[in-house]
Amino acid sequence: MSQEANFWARVLELAQKQIKKNTYDYFVSGARLMKVENFQATVLLDSPVKQLFWDQNLADVIITAGFEIYNDQITVHYIFQEENDEVTQSTNTNHSVVKPSLPPIETGLKAKYTFDNFVQGDGNVWALSAALAVSENLATTYNPLFIYGGPGLGKTHLLNAIGNQILENIPDARVKYIPAETFINDFLEHLRLGEMESFKRTYRSLDLLLIDDIQSLGGKKVSTQEEFFNTFNALHGDNKQIVLTSDRSPDHLDNLEERLVTRFKWGLTQNITPPDFETRIAILRNKIEDLDYIFPNDTLEYLAGQFDSNVRDLEGALNDISLMARVKNLKEITIDAAAEAIRARKQDASQILVIPIDKIQTEVGNFYGVSVKEMKGSRRVQNIVLARQVAMYLARELTDNSLPKIGREFGGKDHTTVIHAHGKIKTMLEMDDNLRLEIENIKKHYDDLKKKYSNILVEGAGGLYVPLIRDKFYIYDLIKLFNLPVVLVCGTKVGAINHTMLTLNAINTMGIKLEGLVFNNYKGQFFEDDNIKVILELSKIKNYMIIKNGQKEISDEEIETFFN
Repeated sequence: MSQEANFWARVLELAQKQIKKNTYDYFVSGARLMKVENFQATVLLDSPVKQLFWDQNLADVIITAGFEIYNDQITVHYIFQEENDEVTQSTNTNHSVVKPSLPPIETGLKAKYTFDNFVQGDGNVWALSAALAVSENLATTYNPLFIYGGPGLGKTHLLNAIGNQILENIPDARVKYIPAETFINDFLEHLRLGEMESFKRTYRSLDLLLIDDIQSLGGKKVSTQEEFFNTFNALHGDNKQIVLTSDRSPDHLDNLEERLVTRFKWGLTQNITPPDFETRIAILRNKIEDLDYIFPNDTLEYLAGQFDSNVRDLEGALNDISLMARVKNLKEITIDAAAEAIRARKQDASQILVIPIDKIQTEVGNFYGVSVKEMKGSRRVQNIVLARQVAMYLARELTDNSLPKIGREFGGKDHTTVIHAHGKIKTMLEMDDNLRLEIENIKKHYDDLKKKYSNILVEGAGGLYVPLIRDKFYIYDLIKLFNLPVVLVCGTKVGAINHTMLTLNAINTMGIKLEGLVFNNYKGQFFEDDNIKVILELSKIKNYMIIKNGQKEISDEEIETFFN
């Protein structure tokens, strides 16, 4: 194997170890090493958009492989087409001349939506990259491209950006953007008028068809789906580009023919998720450029913290603020002004409760048996972490405070910690239906036992932190659910003091009632006596029982004395 081949093999090996498989497949697998000359590697990428990813994520990989193979630093020069210009020729072949006999077409595109003003974030980077790739090479990269996600996340923006970019590059290209509902109405109108040939000529002569909200096609008449199926086949068979958006993935499209769903998955499917905090800040900065008001950083952070589901909420909030600013003749938008402007959007004014963060911390702490000081600290004990996250979640939901402000109230935590806590508790709540059913099942079994027996002994095998439902429900949760008193069974050997006191501390912190201690497997050795004495002195516990090694039974009198 040549030195160049060894170098490239090492680059790919390191990249596979460093990034996830789907990321590798999209950004790296298609790359080619053309040559290494004068310690510069020439790398072929199939799209210029991928260079940014390589620059940001694989620079260290190139350097490492360079020193390993060449014992020197290797720089990179990126190119984006083969020397024989096959890609260009292919593109020009598909879009060289528009037949003059074709009817004129209304594009339906909105000029304001471009790639330049689309704000990239972690939630949309893959969809954006795919859209850029399509806009550079129609029907040669991903066909169809299927983008799905919730409302207000930028799907319509990307559709229009693709169309606008194509018309900029290929002015005579036949491009049409249309919501699925409009496509349906257009089809039915042409069918009613007996003008189906005109309909077919319009749609099947396109170079690029952009359909928004394709889920609207579900449940419509068979004839409607049949026509779209035929239109799809005609365009795809003629090597023309199709881009679709939906509020859900192809596999979850209801009332759509299977043959359509299958075709939607022929190309590339990409998801768009809600923007993270940093992306929302960037979106707001982009949107306020056209406004005549000053937005301090803390106001932007506050707004980004209030709306985390989609971009439309952010745009609506800015509209509310602009209206209020005009009425009150404001020049600078403070947090208080922003809060007043968006209050109605967040919730009805009559329902607003002003709850201080410290009150939330106190109530949550009382519930979980955790002090406010512990909540503000950095300890990672499970019950403290849960209490801290719940309090952050409630502070985010029940107050108008910005994420940085909430973070400061929890001992100077970063706003990303608040975002993580809110997301985790929100996810837990969304999954709670299953958890609730499982817990209700546990309760039912317990209630059935109570009806049968006067006394029930619940064995907490393994200790307080043993999970009954992984990551959701633990022995200590069971104890608190049924308000069970605890009998702590402890050893007497070396290490007994530490183990017992740590468990007693956890029980006390959680607010669990302790019935007493049982010292098990006692052999009468002098250090055992000393261990028992120290535990009782430290814990101040008076109620205890000692079970000797080999002891088979406990008398009724001992049991009665212990529990009474």
